[in-house]
Amino acid sequence: GATPPVVVMLTSRGGTIDKIRGTLAGCDAYLTKPLNETDLLAILSKHEPKVKRSFQSTIGPTLTAN
Repeated sequence: GATPPVVVMLTSRGGTIDKIRGTLAGCDAYLTKPLNETDLLAILSKHEPKVKRSFQSTIGPTLTAN
C-alpha cells in the first residue's frame, strides 16, 4: 500500500496541551510560529525516508530511456 504522508503542524499555539492534541490528532511533528529554520530542517531530515517512500508510491516506478 501507499506510504502515509508526513503531517507537520505549524501553529501559533505552543502550549503543552496544544502539542499533545497535535500528537493525538496524528501529527508527525509540531512546530510553532515564528518558525525556527533549524527545527524545520531537523524534522525534514528525520522524516526524509518516509517522504521519499511516499513520493515514490505516488509517482510509481521510474522508467529510463537511453
